[in-house]
Amino acid sequence: MSEDRFKPPSAHVEDRGRGKGSMVKGVIAGLVVDLVSTMLFGVVASVVWGIALGAAGHSQQDIEAALTRPDADPLLSATFLAVGVLCSVLGGYVCERIARRGDYQAGAILAALSAVLGLAIGASSTSVPMLSLMIFLTVGSVLLGTRLAFPQVAERSAR
Repeated sequence: MSEDRFKPPSAHVEDRGRGKGSMVKGVIAGLVVDLVSTMLFGVVASVVWGIALGAAGHSQQDIEAALTRPDADPLLSATFLAVGVLCSVLGGYVCERIARRGDYQAGAILAALSAVLGLAIGASSTSVPMLSLMIFLTVGSVLLGTRLAFPQVAERSAR
């Protein structure tokens, strides 16, 4: 009767690592997160910006001109860049969390695809310096998101 009858039984439980995931699924999921979140913000911000310009008394032609050339307004351009960077960081993070590689391989593939798709989507309406900046920021932010998802970073921050 030396045992405590109300103590739960003990067992040796070992938490094994999850291993590597699918790089293809990681890249696709990261690309979808990056593009969809960026486009969703772009649509919402454009609607809000159009309403704000309309409330300020601008004509329909002025509003259409402002929304077709977002490079002309520094505030709108900086906002789109900042949110685009955050969406790319999130896409890189999702990619690495699904791929679970612990290196930049999946993130580099995602960065290249995001840059090419961003170039294809925005090439007609964006100036060359702005496109260059967007590509540079896209690649850097996707790789940053990939780095933030590495398992070693989570282990070091838990200590």
